[in-house]
Amino acid sequence: MKKSIIVILLLLSIGSMYGFNNRSTVDDSKWNNSNDKIEAIANLYGYTRYYYPNKYAKKINWYKFLMHTLREAKKIDNSTDILAEFLYRSFSPLMPEMQIITSDKTFGAEPKRSRAASFYLMEHYGVGAKSVLGIKVPYHSKIVSKKQSNELPVADSLYSYRLTDEITLRYPIAISRFDPSLKKNTKNIIEKIDTIDLRTTTSVIKTITTKTATIKPITAKDETLKIADIIVHWTVLRLFYPYLKEDGLDDAKMTELLLSYTQKAALTDDIGEYYLYVLREFMGNFKDQHIVLSSDFCGEGVVGAYLATHYNSIGLKYIDGEVVLSGNIKTHDNRMIDKGDLLISVNDVPTDRFLDEQLKYVSAATHKPKVEQLLYFGFPTLDPDSVMKYTFRKQNGDTVSYTGDSSGTYYENFSSEAKPRNESFIQDMGNGVFYVLLSSRKCTPKAFKQFLTNTPNISKIIFDNRQYPSWHALDILAFVTEKPVVWGDYRLPMRYFPEQDKTIWKENQNTILPIQPTIKAPIYFLISSSSTSYAESIANTVKKNGLGTLVGENTSGTNGDVGRANVRLFPFMLSIGKDFDGYHGKGVAPDIEVKQTLEDYIKGKDTILEYVLNL
Repeated sequence: MKKSIIVILLLLSIGSMYGFNNRSTVDDSKWNNSNDKIEAIANLYGYTRYYYPNKYAKKINWYKFLMHTLREAKKIDNSTDILAEFLYRSFSPLMPEMQIITSDKTFGAEPKRSRAASFYLMEHYGVGAKSVLGIKVPYHSKIVSKKQSNELPVADSLYSYRLTDEITLRYPIAISRFDPSLKKNTKNIIEKIDTIDLRTTTSVIKTITTKTATIKPITAKDETLKIADIIVHWTVLRLFYPYLKEDGLDDAKMTELLLSYTQKAALTDDIGEYYLYVLREFMGNFKDQHIVLSSDFCGEGVVGAYLATHYNSIGLKYIDGEVVLSGNIKTHDNRMIDKGDLLISVNDVPTDRFLDEQLKYVSAATHKPKVEQLLYFGFPTLDPDSVMKYTFRKQNGDTVSYTGDSSGTYYENFSSEAKPRNESFIQDMGNGVFYVLLSSRKCTPKAFKQFLTNTPNISKIIFDNRQYPSWHALDILAFVTEKPVVWGDYRLPMRYFPEQDKTIWKENQNTILPIQPTIKAPIYFLISSSSTSYAESIANTVKKNGLGTLVGENTSGTNGDVGRANVRLFPFMLSIGKDFDGYHGKGVAPDIEVKQTLEDYIKGKDTILEYVLNL
């Protein structure tokens, strides 16, 4: 679990950016009155790709397949029966046993039942993923062979799923044999859709080697590519995101999101605009800080190979409900803006209103992590010549503005908070009190055991769990108690049915055995909204086992296993395991609530740490 979770931090530094320009629009008359077409195609694509065991489907370029299907769908009338016949004609080559049913017609015949003792079906252990940045992940999507069981689907039996209010799909999600026509049919479809050329720029090598500042947003006028991309992302989240219910995303809401964002996608002028202002906004509807668009780089042909976004970030912090400067800036007229000065507007838009507009691009479970994540990445734009005007209110009441261009985060005369690369693992605070930084690279059980062995008089230990922890941080808990430590109840899904309420969940509870010597002194764990993912799992473990006192603020509300969605354009991370302890969207509450104050922040004091030191 720890290896899969830590990938999220590596990818957070690459992607998930937040823009502010208004989008231009084009005529959308071509897709008027086509909601049923898009809804039906999107639903049927998901069932076909992820739940019918077609062993030849790995070779299909699903973007091209969806683009071809969408183009053909525009040519037909909007009547229910015509659409149903079109769906059957388009998808039955990929799953011959299917039926499409309306109120008065049925397309496709009932398949023959089999008495076979075993059958094939799709198994999703989490969700299909590739290795990320060289780190191998255990999750997979593959065809497996199973023996008949009362708990599994019945071979060759048709199961019914809604495509639209008027159209129903019936198809097997377990088959006793592969239809003889499947190989030839799939090959014919691949040959047909391969005529679609997704390349919209020059070669990949030329694109990559060109200086970033000279690359313009990539043009892709074909609306079907962008609609297909929304469908691809929507399908993964609809079928595999484990917190739809917790986030209030029932079938009706998910359909609403699909129709809304496919229309928005069709209105964009190019891939850059689509990615920055539509896809990111769509992803922001899911309350999961693990949801991160991994990169601007897309390997499918050279579609969107690089988006020339330019960041506007001068070092901002969210302290005590206010956005303040985290360093010192000297303006062009030699006026100083100091750490802790209050940001009151951006581009003459009041800060609260500006942030409200930006937060729709951010995926996070609770409000404060959303703001913190937004400020961390800054506000990018597709315009390399853009400028941003930040206006601050100083401590004496004066207002000072700083205007920065969009060339990056390297602003003249800007000094930010500097943290040492290798922060100390254990610090002696005096009087037998010790501070332990769980995020330190030096945090290992061996080093901690040596500290305990060599330090006989410990009056208090403070574990700082407010940053992403070290690989071995959880193992440190073995020294905290003489009883076995049970980790949180996180489970991974092995889905045999499309509906999530029938998901088979594999329990993934870990037990940490105690190690001598055991800490006898009072133990405190510092937590905050920055305690997310693995850090939140540690906070959960502390609370669940009564290992110490949690002091600080609510954790972020996002923990558990993380996977990478295996899509070819704009890949993304998401939670694939589920927290059955119920902290998603809520976070782990502290035993003693203490918030960082702006007054202390300006003085360089850590309010939460100071509180525990003074107990």
